Amino acid sequence: MKQPIVTVFGSSRSGPEEEAYREAVLLGERLAAAGIGIATGGYGGIMEAALRGAAPFDVPRIGIIADELVQRRVNPFVGELVRTRSYLERLQRLLHLGDGYALFPGGTGTLLELLSIWALSERGLLPPKPTVCIGVRWRELLSCLRSGLEGSPPHVTIVATAQEAAEYLIAQLQGQPKEPPIRQHRAQGG
Repeated sequence: MKQPIVTVFGSSRSGPEEEAYREAVLLGERLAAAGIGIATGGYGGIMEAALRGAAPFDVPRIGIIADELVQRRVNPFVGELVRTRSYLERLQRLLHLGDGYALFPGGTGTLLELLSIWALSERGLLPPKPTVCIGVRWRELLSCLRSGLEGSPPHVTIVATAQEAAEYLIAQLQGQPKEPPIRQHRAQGG
């Protein structure tokens, strides 16, 4: 049986002194302890933190980088490095590799990742996968997107903490569906 992988998205600018970074370390640790591998964009911030948390465990720690992002430094917690030519190829690999997704707050890159999950799922180009957004700030953004865009977003769960995200993803990926601690978001109509 294939070992499940969670692709973690979030800010490349978060540092160890920030709560989001510490939460991403915790998420990586909890998922890896349950035998779930981690894939990230391979650079700093949240990507580094999630792989750092998974580092003590015998699980895949995959970093997918893009050759055109020459100014970026690969983080030291990447166990397997995958090189792509472009930013969009990198995104495609991250989306297809993950059996589930965890999104921390971030910038335009993280928004692109969330909207890519939405658009590809809506068109049947990406199968349904458990998707969790960590932090209550996501609620307002998803509400705005649902009301302002046509179509139905994928099933997205919003949780307050990395611990809740880990519990939800572990249950989903190990075949024991668990109700999320905070309500699920699904667009109406479409």
